[in-house]
Amino acid sequence: MSLRLFKLESELSLVLKITLLGREILIKPRRSDVVIFDLQVDLRTIIRPLSFIVFDPRYKVLFLVPLLQAFFRRVVFGKRGSFTEEYFLHFLQQTKPKLVITTIDNSSTFYAVRGIYVKSDCRFVAIQNGCRWLTTMPSSASSLQSQDMILCLTEEYAEEWRKVAPRARVIATGTFASKLPVEKKVRTKNTAGFISTWKIGHVVQGERRKSTHFGEHIRHSDFYAPERTLLPALKSVLNSLGITLHVMGRSVGLQQEAEFDFYYEILGREGWKYAPRSKGSPSYSSMWSYDVLFCVTSTLSYEALALGHTVMFLEVSEGDSFHESPSAVRQPFGYPKPNKHYKSALHLRESQVSTWGNQIRTVTSWSKDRLAEEATRVLGKTPMTTSLEDLVSLLDLPSQVSGK
Repeated sequence: MSLRLFKLESELSLVLKITLLGREILIKPRRSDVVIFDLQVDLRTIIRPLSFIVFDPRYKVLFLVPLLQAFFRRVVFGKRGSFTEEYFLHFLQQTKPKLVITTIDNSSTFYAVRGIYVKSDCRFVAIQNGCRWLTTMPSSASSLQSQDMILCLTEEYAEEWRKVAPRARVIATGTFASKLPVEKKVRTKNTAGFISTWKIGHVVQGERRKSTHFGEHIRHSDFYAPERTLLPALKSVLNSLGITLHVMGRSVGLQQEAEFDFYYEILGREGWKYAPRSKGSPSYSSMWSYDVLFCVTSTLSYEALALGHTVMFLEVSEGDSFHESPSAVRQPFGYPKPNKHYKSALHLRESQVSTWGNQIRTVTSWSKDRLAEEATRVLGKTPMTTSLEDLVSLLDLPSQVSGK
């Protein structure tokens, strides 16, 4: 078989596999002011009434014309990056957007295509949507231009992103989702919420395992060691203060029973409750039910802190000399500079369990201004003050609708 024929066959096989993944197949994307890359967080609330279109790198919705263009480009001229990058490039060439926006800030495809699609009248904007390990920040973000932006979770993340994308405008704003208005649930006195980040994982050779951000597959029990070690102590301390611990379930559907069993094994029968998550129910609403929130670091914990909620963090790594490596399974409080925040009053350290009661009592008695002062040390000022209107203003959305 000739090299050209082999190339044609392999690329055609890839296209056929991708096409079979599609739930909806369309012919050609329309010209649009805004392209949303991977709609995982609903940005449409701020894009309307501008013309917009969604590019789906997961191939649930396919556009045949740019897909086939990508196929022929790779067969005739050879490979240039991944197939998805080629497809996305042809998609942009047909839609001719003024703004390309995503909340998948760790997508190498998004940034790599910017390195090829260097239109001066088009801006690329990435909004950080979660806690990221610095080692997972795509080096291709260096292709961002001076008119492009990265909007970050915290100021310390912004400092790191500026190193990766030196030409882009990098601003700490907090996440987009946390800026959306929500109906706050009525607060129940003497309750504390624990933000669950539990996932069921997968079974390998009869043992349940969990993948880390570094691609390691470790035992499920090892990944959730902070919960297993520290939650019983937290429950005991809270109960002594007259507070009931509520585990804010993360799972939906059939996995809720497994999540409940996980916490039941740790916490036993008494002194806590499991608050199952309803499908589609936003955590931003339910978190206001509680006087104080506890967590092993999660995106929601920082979002809640930025919104003025009292949040306290369980220790992940011992000591104030954390170093990032594949053996670092969970992000410690204050990441990416955890050593700086190790002795914060918001941090419940394993070696200080005997003083947790006084620490919790002190923090929950703080005034709004005192809490905001401590939160600003952790997050920076702008994530605390940036509103949805400020975020929209930063995006500087195109004022004219260019096409339908």
